[in-house]
Amino acid sequence: MLELKGTIQVKAGNGKGFMVTGQEGWFNCADTSILAKYEKGAEVVVVYELNGKIKKVSNILDANIKETAPAPEVKKDAPKNPSSTGYACEKCGKELKDGKFKKCYECNIAAKAAPAVEEVKSEVATTGFKCVDCGAALKDDKYTKCWECNKKNPVKKQWKPKSGGYDSPEKTAQIQKGNALNAAAAVLCGSTVLDGLDPEGIAQVTRIVADSLLDYLKQD
Repeated sequence: MLELKGTIQVKAGNGKGFMVTGQEGWFNCADTSILAKYEKGAEVVVVYELNGKIKKVSNILDANIKETAPAPEVKKDAPKNPSSTGYACEKCGKELKDGKFKKCYECNIAAKAAPAVEEVKSEVATTGFKCVDCGAALKDDKYTKCWECNKKNPVKKQWKPKSGGYDSPEKTAQIQKGNALNAAAAVLCGSTVLDGLDPEGIAQVTRIVADSLLDYLKQD
């Protein structure tokens, strides 16, 4: 873009063209509302581009008025909860002690466990067993309903072939929770996710994976 400071000498009748004192040729302004603000004799700064001999105007400014300073830039990625230490978790905004890590302990553990959970979900989805009520994928054929459907319309009796007895819905829920914990332990066995964690950290990761498996089986 080019800029030219000068005085409007002539304005065209259609309001789209004008001439500037001391300059050859016409300036063409497609937006008539821009040129309409100024009369003949006004001192202006013309912002334009040159296309061959045609001067195409994009803006006209009053030469006697200084441009307003631009507003300060607002940082879009500023944390929602500013930290007093200057460091915050990039995921949840929780304050961090220093800049050694980008995420807090909980968010970091959840991120590490996520790939293992997704892998298990994929295996569950391909078993071929579905809830008789809603069609959600089941891990195996041990149960006929998912968690949510069983809560809404519980299976009254769960036959136990070996003992010849029945399990209550509460007992069935306990079994499902135990199976989820066992599955989570199997998935995490030998995984690098647990490297360097203390017993409390290992327990927390295992619970995250187990809860994710149960949540998946509960989906409608």
